Amino acid sequence: MDYLNLYQQGARIRKDEEMVRLDFSDELHRAYFLAEMGGEEYFKSSFPQLYTHYQEAAARDRNREAADAGEPDAFQDAVEVFYGFYNKDTSHLVCKGVTSLKNDAQNICQRIHVYDNAGNLVIATGSVASDSHHAVLELDAAVPSFRAQYWSALTFDFFSLWYEAENGLQAAYYSSQDELVWDAVDYVESVRMIDPIHKKTPENSPIVVCYNRSSQSGECIDYDQYKEAFDPVTHRQKLYLDTGAMVTLTQDAGEFSGIDITKFLLKLDCQSGIAQYKKEGRIQEILNKFQKTDTGFVFQLDKDWQGVVPAARLPMREPLDFLLRLEFQCDDYKKRGRMIVDSRADTSKTSGYVQPISQLHLLWGCVADDTDILMADGSRWAISKIKIGNLILSKDGQPARVTDVYRGRETEPLLCLETQSGRRLLCTKFHPLLTRSGFTAAADLTGDDEVLNEEGRYDRLTAIYPVNHENVYSLKLDMLGQDRDAAMICGGLVTGDVNVQYQLIQEKGNKEKPVNDCMTEELKKLTDFFRN
Repeated sequence: MDYLNLYQQGARIRKDEEMVRLDFSDELHRAYFLAEMGGEEYFKSSFPQLYTHYQEAAARDRNREAADAGEPDAFQDAVEVFYGFYNKDTSHLVCKGVTSLKNDAQNICQRIHVYDNAGNLVIATGSVASDSHHAVLELDAAVPSFRAQYWSALTFDFFSLWYEAENGLQAAYYSSQDELVWDAVDYVESVRMIDPIHKKTPENSPIVVCYNRSSQSGECIDYDQYKEAFDPVTHRQKLYLDTGAMVTLTQDAGEFSGIDITKFLLKLDCQSGIAQYKKEGRIQEILNKFQKTDTGFVFQLDKDWQGVVPAARLPMREPLDFLLRLEFQCDDYKKRGRMIVDSRADTSKTSGYVQPISQLHLLWGCVADDTDILMADGSRWAISKIKIGNLILSKDGQPARVTDVYRGRETEPLLCLETQSGRRLLCTKFHPLLTRSGFTAAADLTGDDEVLNEEGRYDRLTAIYPVNHENVYSLKLDMLGQDRDAAMICGGLVTGDVNVQYQLIQEKGNKEKPVNDCMTEELKKLTDFFRN
């Protein structure tokens, strides 16, 4: 591969610290893509089926009209370099690239190229992740220090290629440049996070963040004060999260002078899209948040990320990775240092300025708040009254302990299910009900289905229709050490808990994921190509 040509082609479309989604109908984008794939002749002869999909993508992009984005969502498809730099303390090049997609891709092919200031390739790495909507590629490689003396800057180019059943072949490019300042060292002695932190949850567990809900059910929640982020009229949910830290610098750092706003980056990676803390329109406000202390500096950012998310993305715990990157100056801007806070940080491979943080979890609900639940003592409680530790009755007549309670709001109408015996249940489309063929999501039920009721009989469905209802709940159950379904009786019908629901969502995604020949027959060769 002609790496100098690849670097030059990338420079023609490069936007520093900004993703470029490749438009295959654009001549410049095609030239870079084909250079990345080893040249058109090599690409066509080595990957003929993939090349056919590339041609289809070019025709698609030529005919694509501007589409309505629909409900704005802070979490978007993203191909990004979270950080890339040369660590002078260890003589290592360190880079982290992430591809996070809202839709599943059959494969995600990623590659990192690092170039010096003359456009010469310094080092490269690549990987292929199968059947995924999220992939991370990390580079941590030793480079002889004498080579680094010839560098004044480095360019980290990150390329990602994937195939979606609905949208076809996709590719994106992200570039991040690191200016090498030889007096920049690890000036960070310690970082004490102020937010987000464990307030109620154990240190070795995720930090739990809840939107428009409270801890009235007894669940362990760290952040539940974001009720004002939800607009009940428009059903728009703002993305809020408190972020702050106390940073202690080494004695030789001198006094803190300020941060480089061009290198400031704060993001949340929810495994199906990435949300960024918006800088536009409030740069001076952000700069003012960083204040000098006797031992370093402290900051507490505005909790409003200035992004909007659907009020209910998934009715379950949703994992989030946290990433904060700062570059700062000391001694009247004569000295420079950096700090990274990463929920995936491996401190055994990095310097002290890379700080670990726990992963975050968001919580959402599932069935209407007035749904009655059959308790272990035979009484019936509204699900909104149930607390952690309560015992409910499972479908087999055995008790199960409630270990977590999920509460949230729905932007979409709930489904109302009515049965021949007169039972009625309001639930989200994901909620699992027990039928003759096993647990089935409510949205997949038809009039031919029968659902198990509390009397142990299968009850035919007589109606399924949408109903507007905001507050929704769900439970997580402990089956008290027994090997049995995590089931509860809601509105007289047997339904699964959030664990069963999550399994159904995963299984459905795997079943619906179509097999594409170009990513099957050519996968091994494609994997070798991206790794070399």
